[in-house]
Amino acid sequence: MPKLNVALSGLNKALRKHRVRVAMRCSERCSISLGTRLQHVRKLKARHRDLAANERAVITIKLSKSTLKKLRKRLKHHPSVRVKVAVRATDAAGNTKAVHRSGRIRRHH
Repeated sequence: MPKLNVALSGLNKALRKHRVRVAMRCSERCSISLGTRLQHVRKLKARHRDLAANERAVITIKLSKSTLKKLRKRLKHHPSVRVKVAVRATDAAGNTKAVHRSGRIRRHH
């Protein structure tokens, strides 16, 4: 069973930088699938990556112009938007491990 570490970063600057970053590390060689959802805004397409044992990978999720527009519109009426990330790692034996992380993109004053 692979051990999986996942961390979200860049949420405070997401609107300015047009991206969110997800860092991950798997204890053994595995393939990763990453699903991202901006709640009440949009579900983003899944990303896939193969990782070597204990390799740290950072996946940058770019926010398109239309996604940013919807996000800003949502933030006009709500103080924040929740970002949910689901990462599933599958090792060579077919064992899977799923990890969920969430954070918030907050409205700037």
